[in-house]
Amino acid sequence: KFFSLLDLIWSASFLVVVVNYQWLQYANTGEFSVRIIDLLYCLWSLRLSLHLFTRLKKTGEDSRYIDLKKKWKVWYGLNFFILFQIEALLTLVLSIPLALTYDKGST
Repeated sequence: KFFSLLDLIWSASFLVVVVNYQWLQYANTGEFSVRIIDLLYCLWSLRLSLHLFTRLKKTGEDSRYIDLKKKWKVWYGLNFFILFQIEALLTLVLSIPLALTYDKGST
């Protein structure tokens, strides 16, 4: 279940990104477009998190992770570490539109 839980945490990471922009960097940005983008990121993140949480409760660990553990054998720890680093990079890449929206809204 551990690796599937990391997927759930990843999906919720976009909420952390939005909160970071809202409270720590651009609290005074009142642009309507910024609020719409925030809402869309939050809805997407919540929907994905809810889906993954429901699947985790229903079926346990994702069968793909079980298959990867068997395939990677001894190296599964390192390979999963690399996989989750790629997810962290993906969070950064998928947050670029949000950052650009805040940048435009603050000028």
